[in-house]
Amino acid sequence: MIQFPLDEVARSDERARATEDLKTEREGHEMARHPRPRKRHGSVVCSRKVAAPAQSRSRDRTPLSPSHDRPVNPQQWRDAMQTWALPESILAAAPESPWGFPIEPFRTRVERAKPGDLSFANRRALEALPEHGTVLDIGVGSGAASLPLHPRCSLIVGVDASAALLAEFRRQARRVGAGARTVRGTWPDVQRRTPVADVVVCNHVVYNVGDLAPFALALHRRARQRVVLELTRRHPTSWMADLWLRFHDLERPVRPDAADAFSLLRGLGLPVRRRSASSDRGAGGFSRREDAVASIRRRLCLDASRDPEVAEALGDRLVHADALWAVRPPSQPIVTLWWDVGE
Repeated sequence: MIQFPLDEVARSDERARATEDLKTEREGHEMARHPRPRKRHGSVVCSRKVAAPAQSRSRDRTPLSPSHDRPVNPQQWRDAMQTWALPESILAAAPESPWGFPIEPFRTRVERAKPGDLSFANRRALEALPEHGTVLDIGVGSGAASLPLHPRCSLIVGVDASAALLAEFRRQARRVGAGARTVRGTWPDVQRRTPVADVVVCNHVVYNVGDLAPFALALHRRARQRVVLELTRRHPTSWMADLWLRFHDLERPVRPDAADAFSLLRGLGLPVRRRSASSDRGAGGFSRREDAVASIRRRLCLDASRDPEVAEALGDRLVHADALWAVRPPSQPIVTLWWDVGE
């Protein structure tokens, strides 16, 4: 059984936080000096009463940073996400579905993670997690967001629409000795089938959410202490814009982005804080070069005969490192959004 030594985690967290706090954006800093929003009854029945976010309390909001001057409401998020839909003509001609994710990169990322090597999002979750607490991981994948927390928690509940990924999560939980159960389905559709947890985590899911407002409010209702989200600053496939132009003469959108997500969540009255920083954490990969190329080819709705062209177009973005083949798009910052839930 793999152990993540909490004493070392605490020491490394203390050292890292001294540096990271200098970098952390201060949009939610003032929230700590204000009372938490009063309890309100929401429209969704939960297993217990939880604080609902205030909808119009100006003192609980701080101005957006100068780099973000575009307030985003739920409809604008929906409209922006709709622009990412692929034309029906491309989908109809695709030899196989471009959706879904291969398991191997998820598995290799988790298995190669160093014990105690926590991301900023991991640490924000860990500091709010009581001993023997519970974690709810939405879009669990193979457990990268939640398994590093297992020495401190009694149960991790993983939610995912993919049966294959849930099976991989259960396998990884057994490997590290974590207590785990799974719920198959999409969020927030399955929220009534999931328990309230001390901490709710959700990594790299936001850009798959067509309607972010109800998604986020359902996360809020299922957390006792804190909600932690991790996402890339821009859409994770934005780096493929040149490939879509080359193979389909298709322009791709640039929004929404992490600043839009932050703006929308703050507009809901959630006391969100934000931190953005570069990350060199491994993303996993494939043992075979052809599988790495095929993963991008399928995403581009092309048939296997185009693999050589895809590999050529990828250029130096197709890399071999640490005995794994992977596509490494240009690095972009990882954004962590988190907020505490009122008592």
